[in-house]
Amino acid sequence: MKNPFDTLSEMSVDKPKTVIAVAVIGILALSSFAQYIVFDNSEDAFYPDNETTNLLYELENTYTVDVDLVRSIVRFEVGDLENEATWNLLANIESDMLTHTGDLENSKMIDYHYGLFGGSPNSGPASSVIFWQQIQDPISDTWSEAVETALMNVKMAEDMNLSSAISEAMIVMSTMPSTEYPDSDDLDNWNVGIPGEWQTRIDSGENNAEKIGILIGMVSSLTENRNETQNASIAPLQGQAMASLAPLSALQDIDLRSGMMGMFPAESRDNPWSEANIALVTLAIDTTPSVHNMELDTEVSPIISEMSVGLEESLQETHGNTITVFGFNRFAEEQSGNLGAEIGILTSASIVILGIILWRQFRSVRDTSIVIFLTLLAIGATYGVAGILKLEFNGAMNSIPILLLAIGVDYGLHVVLRYREELANLVSEGKETMADFSAEARAKAIKTGTMLTSAALVVAIFTDMVGFLSFRLSAQNFLVVFGTVIAVGLFFIYLLSITALPALLTILKPQKIAIVKSVKIEESKFSIWSGEQALNPMTIIIAALLISLPIGAGISQLEIGFDFRDQLDEEIPVVADFLVLSDDFAGQNTAPLYVVINTEVFSDTGRASYLEVMSVLDAETSISEQTGVWELLELEATRDGELRAILDTLDTDSPEWLQLQNWVDANQDLTFRYLRADFKQTVISFYAPSLDWQETVDFVTGLDNELNANGGEYKVSGRGLILAQISEDVAISAVASTGIVAGVILLMLVAINVSREETPQRGMLKGFVMWLPLAIVVVWVYGLMGWLGYQLNSQTVTIGALTLGLGVDYAVHFVTRMDEEIEHNPTAGIVNWVSLTNATTGRAMMAAALTTAGGFAVLNLSSLLPLRLFGQAFVIAILLALASSIILLPCLMSLFGLLPKQESTSSSIQIN
Repeated sequence: MKNPFDTLSEMSVDKPKTVIAVAVIGILALSSFAQYIVFDNSEDAFYPDNETTNLLYELENTYTVDVDLVRSIVRFEVGDLENEATWNLLANIESDMLTHTGDLENSKMIDYHYGLFGGSPNSGPASSVIFWQQIQDPISDTWSEAVETALMNVKMAEDMNLSSAISEAMIVMSTMPSTEYPDSDDLDNWNVGIPGEWQTRIDSGENNAEKIGILIGMVSSLTENRNETQNASIAPLQGQAMASLAPLSALQDIDLRSGMMGMFPAESRDNPWSEANIALVTLAIDTTPSVHNMELDTEVSPIISEMSVGLEESLQETHGNTITVFGFNRFAEEQSGNLGAEIGILTSASIVILGIILWRQFRSVRDTSIVIFLTLLAIGATYGVAGILKLEFNGAMNSIPILLLAIGVDYGLHVVLRYREELANLVSEGKETMADFSAEARAKAIKTGTMLTSAALVVAIFTDMVGFLSFRLSAQNFLVVFGTVIAVGLFFIYLLSITALPALLTILKPQKIAIVKSVKIEESKFSIWSGEQALNPMTIIIAALLISLPIGAGISQLEIGFDFRDQLDEEIPVVADFLVLSDDFAGQNTAPLYVVINTEVFSDTGRASYLEVMSVLDAETSISEQTGVWELLELEATRDGELRAILDTLDTDSPEWLQLQNWVDANQDLTFRYLRADFKQTVISFYAPSLDWQETVDFVTGLDNELNANGGEYKVSGRGLILAQISEDVAISAVASTGIVAGVILLMLVAINVSREETPQRGMLKGFVMWLPLAIVVVWVYGLMGWLGYQLNSQTVTIGALTLGLGVDYAVHFVTRMDEEIEHNPTAGIVNWVSLTNATTGRAMMAAALTTAGGFAVLNLSSLLPLRLFGQAFVIAILLALASSIILLPCLMSLFGLLPKQESTSSSIQIN
């Protein structure tokens, strides 16, 4: 069957300049579209396209705001929180954050504060203590006694003195503390006092509830035994007093210490004053694109990142270098920038290593440079196609340039070595170097070598492409993109290897490289040994089976290791801060889970559904901080008398549902986090314990079953659940992607060999035998990964499929060359056929394996664990795939009768 690409190879030799011009122009044009690739290094890029993910995005779009929490991480010595100076430092830092302008070219940081914390943009230990002192601290109460006296004067006043007593009481009421959160002026003017004294009171939970309760009782009794005229005079005083006392009373029930403890490391929260050595001061910044006169989030991110860097520089200049500033936008920008730089460095290192290996094979800097240059052009074209297709690249794509480079140079290596082999086989007297041959002879050798190599490559390439494109059947989007990009890349590399490479070899002046050094094709002890083993294959086959059993058992030891933090470089300061927040401040970087309730929220049925869900959550002791719209309304009712009156009607025979809807509609800025605008959906957010992925899946599955046990239709979603599902899907995808690619490659090999062999039965058998060593190698690779403690992660999940893809290349090259040897000398015998194949194509395969292993070895220099593991595992896979093709495959072909049984009288035939 004629290779459809042979025409291109012939044209490349006959019209090399035209082919080179077309190739270069076409590649450069395609490469220009690489700018449209979408890069996303966040954990969202790994999320599957399923119902849980879609529900999460719907919830986040409906119930969350675009805010970046810019946190100053303040470090100090253990025990310093017992010193006045430390609290002054914390107060000054928080004040400086509030007043920092952060002047940029077109914006100021202070203009984008977002009132996330009860209407205030700031939250820190100092402001929390100030707020506690003005609201709950009994010792800081300098007002209640005066208010009590004023109220008593009103209560005891006679008619002639009542007006005066009311006026004096109204004045005294103004001395009651505000419930507004402290601002920069409060922080600047704060008198810390002796920390140990008020820290003891905070820990004891003391508050002013009793005093305020007495005052509220006195306000309510002011109209007792008064006439209507007197009551009318007292009413304004009662209104003013209750407007101040009711919020204060409600705030006595709030555990302000608990909120404050979230600003210190989790391990120190039982005794933070003497054990904490880090504190967080937070400033909420609005990141809504329209607020910044932008259209996309990606345009806002670098602006907020620059603001965070500027704030850090300002704080360090004023307060010392122990302060760092973390923001999620800064984290994303700096992590992405570092990742791009690292991939560039690793790719450059790979080029250097591949160049050295290729030079040792070619003994020619020019040929080495050509092969690497064409491979880089193919990678550029691949990224261009990815841009046209608007593919989204994430952390799993980091290895693609190195993968394509390491595999791609193999194709060029095969073409160049086969050309040199054909040139060496030409019988010409006095031809000692490649430059001694005529242009016609060299053109013939280039054309023949390219077409013979292409015969094997075309089968391998299209088998690989179909196999990798089968990744599109995966539920994991990053695997879909990965498979598509690899398939496209391999095709471009193949295309340039059989067109532009021979064209360049044709037009460039031949080098004076000695024929004996240009290519080595003599049989070796190993090649003869491999032929002898193929003649008597049972030894190798039994050894392979015996090795497979213990190694294969290692598959049961494989563990899932998908952890977003593995994609991070801990050497980057902002990443180190991210990990501090994750590890030391439990929950600071943890997203909540949600129960979604679809119902008419403000109705008897809706309220009953809500209470049913909340009772299930309350019964689960491991769940914490469960809250929703009804808790929010109850809290707000302590400040709003109208709302309190409406809520009080809900348990009566005449509930005021319409009035409640009207109130909520007018106050959506308070309820939007838990209630959809049409009042037909609400969510309850809660935090679950940090479990491993399987425990999380089991926990949420059990919770979901319990929620819906009585026929409800409640749904659970959240980032923690999705990450657990990703880990579960990684395990499934590792099996599915390997199985799919294995099946596709088997079908392709069978189909190709059926079309080539004399009978369909022989073609099917040959295809299966070529495939069998690949399946064994996959077992070896996964087994060794299990025994060596390697984990399946976003990178190594593809190792099975890549092993099959690389292995089929080796198998096709080997079998194609052995078919040539059999056709060339049908009576030479098995030993000679196998030996000569290993001496020629087998030697080129070894060189190709060396280049691929060398290219992937540079991944061990990566700062990212998944890339290091991927590089190590793939080097193992390369060596095993090579061994199976040059040793096990010929033995299997001999065992299944796919090699003629004649054996010549001589042990080997030398190549001239």
